[in-house]
Amino acid sequence: MDGVGPVVTYMMVENRDATTHRGIAVGDSMRKVLIVYGRPDLVDSNNRWFYGKYRYRTDMMHGIQFEQKGDKVSKILIYR
Repeated sequence: MDGVGPVVTYMMVENRDATTHRGIAVGDSMRKVLIVYGRPDLVDSNNRWFYGKYRYRTDMMHGIQFEQKGDKVSKILIYR
């Protein structure tokens, strides 16, 4: 919430019902993510891959993040 009304800050996908603009879906290999998106802008301590813009030590993010189990995408988060 931002004082004006509800604001969506991110969208999470946990199943194969949706794909990214570049065709990645939950269940795809992380190798496919690397081929399609290239090297991540940030890999955090939980091995989540983030592509986009972020401000260090804040919650400001704009981009897409891939979480993984093993070598498969388990969750996709899109930040505004």
